[in-house]
Amino acid sequence: MGRNYVIFILLVVISMAVNYGMPKKVIDQVQIVTVAGHDLAENDKVKTTVVAPFFAKEGELMDLLYTSTASSIYKNKIKLNAQSSEQLLIAKEEVILYNQDLASKGLEDYVSYLFRDPSMGADLLLAVVEDSTEEVLSSVDSSKGTGIYIQELLEHNTRHGHLPSADLKVFGAALKSKRRDPFLPLLALKEGKPHLKGLAFFDDDKLVDTIPITKAGVFRLLYERVDDGQYNMTTSDYKISVQNIESSRNIDAVKKGGQPEVTISVRFKGVVREFSEANATKKLPEIEKAVEKDFRKKAKKMVKRFQELNIDPLHIEGYVKGQVRKYNKKQFKQAYPEIPINIQADVSITESGARN
Repeated sequence: MGRNYVIFILLVVISMAVNYGMPKKVIDQVQIVTVAGHDLAENDKVKTTVVAPFFAKEGELMDLLYTSTASSIYKNKIKLNAQSSEQLLIAKEEVILYNQDLASKGLEDYVSYLFRDPSMGADLLLAVVEDSTEEVLSSVDSSKGTGIYIQELLEHNTRHGHLPSADLKVFGAALKSKRRDPFLPLLALKEGKPHLKGLAFFDDDKLVDTIPITKAGVFRLLYERVDDGQYNMTTSDYKISVQNIESSRNIDAVKKGGQPEVTISVRFKGVVREFSEANATKKLPEIEKAVEKDFRKKAKKMVKRFQELNIDPLHIEGYVKGQVRKYNKKQFKQAYPEIPINIQADVSITESGARN
């Protein structure tokens, strides 16, 4: 017992000595940056904009915005701190934005430092901005603060909308794997306020294509399991909205005629919340078949677009590697634009609401 007590005291003393030697950050002497944006500037420089909330008095929050231009993000950090009366803690961001011009040139140099920084969480959210990140960050007027506002905008669209999971961990894993291509949410200004415009797709680290948010639901059903999704369809005869979607998807790859053939199977069930005709309950089988046909058509068009661009955000190569014998990466890359990718859909409508 005496020996254990001595060891305990020794550990306490060592801990106190280590903590004494560490730099202290008093909360009143730092400004915690919650969101940062990076824009492509002239001469291949990068303009960085950061926002730090400041509590002017009890119950009143103000956002302080700082902007600097330099040849690298780290040089911008030095210049940004030179503008602030307190130290800017630029390692606690919730969201980091990149403008579309910068993303088109390649983001690896502008995200690699995030993986090396232990203070950055894997759930850090990333997004592309159609025009200027500075303008987007300047446009937010919310009592929550700019960082929390944009974070919640992205998070609630992931939980209940068309936005698939996309954070630093997901983006980084796609970059490192070399067998799938990343994607990120696309933000834009609408009527002076930021809104989720769609998805941005990358070839390795370079942005090459975008889709509107109205089409992102199809991609999400192809990409991952959904717990609370939506599917909207308009035909010449009626409009329909299927809500509360729960889905699963499976990707199978076989070798036929010397090349892979892939089948993506999507199953989802949901509730009809809007139907422009009467007697929705009696037409459920017809609605299910119509939604299946519509989904297959949209999904095939989307996948074909990915093949034409030679990008693989659905990780098709990973499934081929795991399921096809004698997989060859070089041969797959050459064959990918032409390999057959089939889409199967199984839709189940469980209810039609109170109105029949």
